[in-house]
Amino acid sequence: KAEKHSCVGLKRLNCEAGQIAVVVKRHFGNKGPLNFFRSLSLVSKAVRNFQLGTLLQEKGIAVVRPLAALQKREHGRLRECIFVTEYKSDRFSLDDFVHRRITISEDELEAAKRQIAAEIAKLLADLHKASLWHRDTKVANFLIYKDDKNKFKAELVDMDGIKRYRFEPDKCQLRTLWKLTESLSRFS
Repeated sequence: KAEKHSCVGLKRLNCEAGQIAVVVKRHFGNKGPLNFFRSLSLVSKAVRNFQLGTLLQEKGIAVVRPLAALQKREHGRLRECIFVTEYKSDRFSLDDFVHRRITISEDELEAAKRQIAAEIAKLLADLHKASLWHRDTKVANFLIYKDDKNKFKAELVDMDGIKRYRFEPDKCQLRTLWKLTESLSRFS
């Protein structure tokens, strides 16, 4: 997936243990005065996401496992940064689920919807209990999978939108739900 200032891709890396599949998210330096000042920051978006992903895992919040954060600087300015997470082939996005790209029998569909809704609610509640909120809760930012007991589980995949509460947590909580509702409103 490529956007104006970032791209995301699947990569296979060779390591001592063999080949592993990873997701690589690369951010490029943006233009403009605000982004000039951001480029002077000592901590890149990739490093922040790595630290946040590690913190969330320590708190027991389901997120994709962060593996690495890299940053490239030129003359003290951040030019690009790379965030690497684990890739698991048994996961699919909530977007794939709501678009019915995943094969689920009609008998299992209602139970799957309930399990997934409960899992996403738990994820968001766990974030709020940790004084965090997600500014970009859309269907593409949740991964769904089945656990060992054949139950649907969910995990967060995009940590760019996760922020600490600054003011008015109630509004942040509602915004989180509004964004998710907005991305789901097209589907039954």
